Amino acid sequence: MQIHFTALLPHRDFRRLLRGFRRRLFAAGLWGAYSFPELAPFALAPRPWTRDELGAAARFLRAQCGVFQSGGGRFSTFPPGGPLLWGPELNLPPLPSPAGSIPLEAPVLCAALIPAGGGDAARAALDRAPPLPAFRFKAAALVNVRWESLGQGSGACSFSWRIGRPCWLPAPHTERGRAPHDER
Repeated sequence: MQIHFTALLPHRDFRRLLRGFRRRLFAAGLWGAYSFPELAPFALAPRPWTRDELGAAARFLRAQCGVFQSGGGRFSTFPPGGPLLWGPELNLPPLPSPAGSIPLEAPVLCAALIPAGGGDAARAALDRAPPLPAFRFKAAALVNVRWESLGQGSGACSFSWRIGRPCWLPAPHTERGRAPHDER
């Protein structure tokens, strides 16, 4: 099974913080803590988005969100009918999507992948895990991702993914690279 989706990819400095939280989740018994990349899927796509489509969505998203912040931890089914993603819920508004793309409800920044039917064990592990810290970040990119089940290894958590070239969001509060107070 191969799936294409579009996602928000935080800057690597922020992903380092998330990896530290994932280590604590793994130590608490949540085995799927490293089974999905550190990004927030927001749309299933029949094909990868073009650079122009990613760029338009990046500009729209920056106009709507200066800072990305997380709420509490939340489960999100991904893809519909598949495993669960668990992580901090993000304040992502619905993005304009190319024809055929399906927006996902309540995007979460993945901290762990939980196999379908593994919700009870995951909830027990989350009860033992440290509390989810509040996250805030500005720098992010939109990316195309190809994800497929390997059908081997640890079964429902055995996947391969390939992340496409990032399309970085413009800097907050700028137009054409200049801050509003810049008089060049």
